[in-house]
Amino acid sequence: MSVSIRECQVDQEFRDAIPCASIDERTDLQVSIDKFGYLSPIIAWKNERGEFVILDGHNRWESWRASIACNSTGLAASEPAVVVLDLPSREDAMLFVINSQLGRRNIADIDRIALVSKREEILRRKAKGSQSAAGKQTMLGKFSDVLLALAPKAGKPINTRKELADEANVGEHTYDAGKAILDAVANGQLLPEIVEDIRNGNETIHGVAKSLKAKPARKAKSSGWQTIVSGFTAAVRKFIKRDPQRRAEIAAELRRLADEFEVDQKAAA
Repeated sequence: MSVSIRECQVDQEFRDAIPCASIDERTDLQVSIDKFGYLSPIIAWKNERGEFVILDGHNRWESWRASIACNSTGLAASEPAVVVLDLPSREDAMLFVINSQLGRRNIADIDRIALVSKREEILRRKAKGSQSAAGKQTMLGKFSDVLLALAPKAGKPINTRKELADEANVGEHTYDAGKAILDAVANGQLLPEIVEDIRNGNETIHGVAKSLKAKPARKAKSSGWQTIVSGFTAAVRKFIKRDPQRRAEIAAELRRLADEFEVDQKAAA
């Protein structure tokens, strides 16, 4: 199936599952693109609505889109090829995303733990459904052999802590601590920014896990200025890190949060 990059779009569920590339990684990628062009294709999947959504290559897609925005003609000097995977379901597409990210070299331990945990959750859900056949998967393009190795395999959930920790390439205690932090963030006990702090080296997995045990009341407030600031911070990180071109959306989000803050202050008066 021949698909153009112009037909592809971002599915936020898949994008959010991918750890953000570091500044150095993004810089190295752009230098490589400027010098050699797009050496690797965009990997896409035709979803349940017939849309071609990106599974791998979001940074290359953003680079291509930025080159169009910076060119007065609206055309890029070059564009990445697109390989479309024939995957039977959204869960299988998510498994591909996770497996491909676990193949990256330089991602933080907390991100590896999150990916392994998410994969385990999907595998357990699929096992409960006792599916009979996962469906034949057809890989297109000259990268098919490599992609086949990343494609979701028919397998069983992992049953031991050690196996999960090994999959995440961390020790068992680190895996448990990281999973506790991620669960605390999901349950609202910790602010999402703590994951970014761990990722950047400002906090450690064991340090945060220890404080979580010592101070279970370390919860994010449901209203007030802390929520406003947290929401704006998350929005800025999301738009700048994932898509530097969406400046207008950042400004709109700032206006919305400022209005919310004003209403909150009037209600408190």
